[in-house]
Amino acid sequence: MITSSVPGTANASAAGQPRCIDLAAAFGDRFRVERDPAYSAEHGIRGQSVDPWLLTIPCRFGHVFPWGGDRLALSTNGRGPTARALACLPFVRVEQEAGDGYTISFPVDRFEEVAQLAKPKRKRAALSDERREALIAAGAESRFRSEHGANRSKLARIPAPAA
Repeated sequence: MITSSVPGTANASAAGQPRCIDLAAAFGDRFRVERDPAYSAEHGIRGQSVDPWLLTIPCRFGHVFPWGGDRLALSTNGRGPTARALACLPFVRVEQEAGDGYTISFPVDRFEEVAQLAKPKRKRAALSDERREALIAAGAESRFRSEHGANRSKLARIPAPAA
C-alpha cells in the first residue's frame, strides 16, 4: 500500500490499477466536491457508484480533478492573468494549452498553493440552531402570511360586479 501525508491518496490497488487521489476524502471537508459531467455516461443517470476518477472540485477559475499517481490537474476556464499565473508556477506542468484555457498538473501536496489562485468553492457551513432561530426571527416581520400577503386585504375592499 502506498502511503502519503495527504488523506485520500493511499488507494492503490494490489491488482496494479493506477492510483487515484480521492478528492472527497482528501479535501471534501473544506471544499465542494462534485461529480464530473461524464459520470452519468459511465454509471447511468441514477448511478450510485463511488468513482474517485470522476470527482471534481469546482473553482472560480476552473476545476480540479485527479490526474493519476501523486498528481492533481486543473483545467482553467480561460487564458486570463490567473490562468497564466497558474501555468507559470515552478512545480506545475502544462499538460495542454488551448484557446479556451490550460490544463495543468501539479503534485497533490502543492494543492494549497494552487488553491490560493484557483479559488476552489468552499463547502457550506451548517447553521447552528441558535443562528437558524435568529435568522427566522429577523425575517418574521417581512414574511408572507398564509392569507397571500398584503394583496388579500385590497381584494376584500373591491366591490363585486353588479349582476
